Amino acid sequence: MVILDNSMNLMQAHSLYGSYFQIYVDGKSPSSDDAATYDVYGTTNQTGDRLAFGRSLPRLVAGDLVAFRNAGAYAYSRSTQFNERPRPAEIWIEDKTATIVREPEHFEDLLRGQPISSASLPSRSPHTGGADGQ
Repeated sequence: MVILDNSMNLMQAHSLYGSYFQIYVDGKSPSSDDAATYDVYGTTNQTGDRLAFGRSLPRLVAGDLVAFRNAGAYAYSRSTQFNERPRPAEIWIEDKTATIVREPEHFEDLLRGQPISSASLPSRSPHTGGADGQ
C-alpha cells in the first residue's frame, strides 16, 4: 500500500466509475527489477479514496514524483477543494516537454471571495466561544 499526496477530490473518475490511470514514477523505469505491487490511496480519509489497485510500480520512496497519466479532460473541472486542499498545477506533457496549463492553488486562493478571512476573525476562547471570553 502507498498513500500519495493526491486524492479522490482531485481525480474522481476512479472512485466514481473505476477509471484506469497510467501511473508514472519520474526517473524510474516501469520495468525495474526492483518493482513492487501497490494499492494506491489518497489522503482524504474517505472510503472511496482509492486511486489504483494491484499496480506494479518501481519501488517508491518518500519524495518520489508520481504522475497520473491520461487523467482526462474532466479531471480538473470535477476536482474540489475538499478538506481545504488547494488543487495542484495542471501540466500538459507532450514530446518530453512539460507546459503548465494551470498554476497550482495556494491556501490564500481558498479564502479569495470570502467576505471574512481567517486573519480578520477575532480570537475565540475554546471554552466560551466568545471573543471576549464571556
